[in-house]
Amino acid sequence: MLICKRSLAAIWLILGGIAVAILLGQTITDRYGDKLIDVWTWFTIYFLPAATVVMFASTVGERDSASNEALISHGAFFGAAALSILYLSMILIPLLSQPFLESESPFDTLNKWAIVLAIFQSIVIGALAAVYIRP
Repeated sequence: MLICKRSLAAIWLILGGIAVAILLGQTITDRYGDKLIDVWTWFTIYFLPAATVVMFASTVGERDSASNEALISHGAFFGAAALSILYLSMILIPLLSQPFLESESPFDTLNKWAIVLAIFQSIVIGALAAVYIRP
């Protein structure tokens, strides 16, 4: 369990950190203009719920506790890890594509992705729950 917790936390910290860095860069360059608050709200809606689950679940229990020694299904872990990477990549795609888009409003691109992210977010949280919640 401890290895699973650390691995999932690393995935979310690294890819989430990249997304935050990109957003900070786009904020500094005023890419979104008066839609800046909407962009950060979009990001927090699609990033923070699952990231919070991962970060809090990864810190529960002491390092040597029995809960960290529990065996986890390899399928559940690899499913959660793969879905996490896919989901975080789906968050990164519209952010990374911003410099190459010629749309009048860069925020429109983010809104188009919101439909897919909203559906996929619950699947990812379910997969994470399958790792962290054990009978």
